[in-house]
Amino acid sequence: MKKVILLILGIFSIIYGILIRQVGSGTWFWIVWEVIGAVLLLWSFLIQKGFFITHKRTNNLLHVFISVTLAVLVLFCSMIAGEFHSKGEEKLDYV
Repeated sequence: MKKVILLILGIFSIIYGILIRQVGSGTWFWIVWEVIGAVLLLWSFLIQKGFFITHKRTNNLLHVFISVTLAVLVLFCSMIAGEFHSKGEEKLDYV
């Protein structure tokens, strides 16, 4: 069940990244969605192949991977939330 959920989330993340790029928002944030999608697809593939249940050492690697992923996610979210107070210049069109 986990692998199916990860697979679906990975595909949706990649599609969303492609859609953001096609809109032409002027930023490179679409790469974040592409990387998230690729990581989720890789994670689903590794679960399907039984990579995480074969060795005790891989369980430790899984914990490190999840910890690093969550730390990066918290860092990105804090960077985004830290700029909410920013004001744009007057009479600029951001679209």
